Amino acid sequence: MSKKKWQNYEIGQCIGRGLQSQVFRGYDIANKREVAIKKRVNIKGAEKEVDIMRNYGQHPALPKLYDYFTFKHRAYIIMEYIDGEPLGRGRKVKKKNEKDALEITVNVLRALGHLHKHNILHGDTLPKNVMTLKGQQNSIKIIDFGFSFKKGKAGVFKGKKWFGKVTGKPIELREQFLLLDDTTDIYVAAFLCVSLLNGHQPQWDEKDGRHIFNLENSRLQAIMEKAMSKEKAFRYSTTEAFIYALEQS
Repeated sequence: MSKKKWQNYEIGQCIGRGLQSQVFRGYDIANKREVAIKKRVNIKGAEKEVDIMRNYGQHPALPKLYDYFTFKHRAYIIMEYIDGEPLGRGRKVKKKNEKDALEITVNVLRALGHLHKHNILHGDTLPKNVMTLKGQQNSIKIIDFGFSFKKGKAGVFKGKKWFGKVTGKPIELREQFLLLDDTTDIYVAAFLCVSLLNGHQPQWDEKDGRHIFNLENSRLQAIMEKAMSKEKAFRYSTTEAFIYALEQS
């Protein structure tokens, strides 16, 4: 990568930070637009993330990819700048009323449905990775595709044994990391919805191997329990089926 391409961008303040990445607010000089610039140490991981973004194409709830290059042994992903706020940071979540929580969840599910049709699993739609747009009530953008995967045969991603434990994920992501499908994303979307309704994330029960939570609306409780079933076969099989259940609640 030559220095010439790097000179096309002005880099501003850091607006986000991960384990191996930083996101900066920037400016695209040639196209005269604000951008987000994601700097990654892991070049192979950055290439995977860019490939995911190229494959999903265009959707109003997904960020646009503008450019990608490497410079001085670092990867840079240039994408649409999103003027908004995440639904949560860490375990802190912005509590929403039922109407707003469901509308946000449906918008997330529609974006996930688009990804699924392009053979992509996001795997990480936690509150920190869903942005609400400034001045546009309940309009969202899903960000961070560093944890995303391409589906293989029969719509399944087969991964390696996973020994860590992560927040807000179904059993197949928390401890096994073996067979992931559309219902994995559906589980995480339900986790997001419950977090918005209660103002905090559901707790993981080590004994039962599931997330536990209580909602005031008993019908919604049943819907979320189905979406977050331990057994994938008991969950909603598609985002459309989950959306229909929410719209009937």
